Amino acid sequence: MDALALASAVFFLLLNAFFVLGEFAIVKVRFTRLEELAAKGVTRAKIAKEAVKDLEAYLSTAQLGITIASIGLGWVGEPAIAQLITPFFGFFGVKLTAAASHTVSIAAAFSIITAFHVVLGELVPKNMAIRMPEKSALLIAAPFKFFHTVFFVPMWLLNESANLVLRALRIKSSQDDTVHSDEELRMILGQSQEHGRISLGRLMMFEHLFDFGKTRVKEVMTPKSAIAFINLSAPWEENLKKIKAKQFSRYPLAASSADDINGYVHFKDLALCLLEGGCPLPPASPPGTGTREGDLKPDLPRIKRNLTEVSEDISAERALRDFQERRVQIALVKNAKGETSGLLTMEDIVEELTGEIRDEFEQPPELLLSGLLVPDACALDLRAAGRFEAIEEVLAKLHAASPSFDQKEALKAIVKRETNFSTALGHQTAFPHARLASLPKPLVAVGKSLDGIHFPAPDNQPVKIFFLILTPFNEPTLQLNILSRLSNLISNVTLRKRLFSAKTPNDLLNILHTFENKVMK
Repeated sequence: MDALALASAVFFLLLNAFFVLGEFAIVKVRFTRLEELAAKGVTRAKIAKEAVKDLEAYLSTAQLGITIASIGLGWVGEPAIAQLITPFFGFFGVKLTAAASHTVSIAAAFSIITAFHVVLGELVPKNMAIRMPEKSALLIAAPFKFFHTVFFVPMWLLNESANLVLRALRIKSSQDDTVHSDEELRMILGQSQEHGRISLGRLMMFEHLFDFGKTRVKEVMTPKSAIAFINLSAPWEENLKKIKAKQFSRYPLAASSADDINGYVHFKDLALCLLEGGCPLPPASPPGTGTREGDLKPDLPRIKRNLTEVSEDISAERALRDFQERRVQIALVKNAKGETSGLLTMEDIVEELTGEIRDEFEQPPELLLSGLLVPDACALDLRAAGRFEAIEEVLAKLHAASPSFDQKEALKAIVKRETNFSTALGHQTAFPHARLASLPKPLVAVGKSLDGIHFPAPDNQPVKIFFLILTPFNEPTLQLNILSRLSNLISNVTLRKRLFSAKTPNDLLNILHTFENKVMK
């Protein structure tokens, strides 16, 4: 009898653990992951997906199972454990009355059963489901469905009773809790990137996608002052120089200025027209006839295409949809007064999602932060508490990695600049810098402190990462360009967070490459 009671207690303990595992597994597991596995033909994923879809009903099954198992464990377990404990009192020479012995045995049995119930029946399966939700959900899927079917009738009655109480309390069911907001999706994707599921570049594309609907056309267009157009009133030679310099495939046509643009010409049309002889260039007149060669030009109005107009206040997302529906690649941007404010191309729109796109005729920017960074000079675990000590430590590493400058001269210049005016710009970042006569090329190093370093900052926050910048003395604009690029980098919240969590120089290079390819323009 004792053996049967103990076996029953173990059974109820395992049953309790099973239902706890199932309860937390179906709550914790991602439905999208189950859909992915189900699409691949995983039968258990299809069953688990049903449980997640009908969450309230299956949770009720789990609660009923846990309740039955807990009651059963107490019912058969406590007496069985008490019977096992009672003989030990005599073995140790403890003399108790029958009533006292029974009371102590029951109390001890209750404590032991409670400990086993909490540890093995609750905490272990709960933590297992939290740590391995997918495996746990697949493990319990089939038997959980079996119990759900067996308990269907009593569970239906209990659920209806519970719903009746909820209706009396005027608590309505809500489906909104399962839908993620933009910010929640950003956090989920950010966590996926931190765990290596997606690349930083792909994360930035998602970031751009979330902002795409809020971006206005006027933020991405080419302003009117920068439009490269063909001036029909100017000599062809002047327009030809502009065409050779820009090497675009489409050019707006204007009578004299960007304010009177009326259509555009596609160079594919021009090439075909010239090949077919439809718009030949007139031959040059002999010298002295009064006609200059630069005055000769093709008949561009003949091959002109109509130019679509869009408002500068619409979103880039809507502009993309308009471009797709109208099958156009270029549009004239108008302001609220109907005046020309700029030019929008498909490339401008797509670059808001992918980052900078360069064709065969575009040169990469001469200044790339990834090319200036000296990986061996990066100190990502600074212990110095003061800014000057931290700067000196990073500068020493920079000089060891690239001994092309006078270290004492550099330290003196940086300290002087930092003493007169702090280079901390907020967001827990700083940019100590100096121009050196002895330096042949610009150098950038990074210092990072987990605890933060005191720099006088506008937001009074300790600096956790700083960029040490050295540039040649005879190139003053170079320093400004580097500072501008770094300021743009730091202003991006996602990339700034990644900088704070960078553990190796390669992490820093990856962030800089992502910035240059996905953000910088």
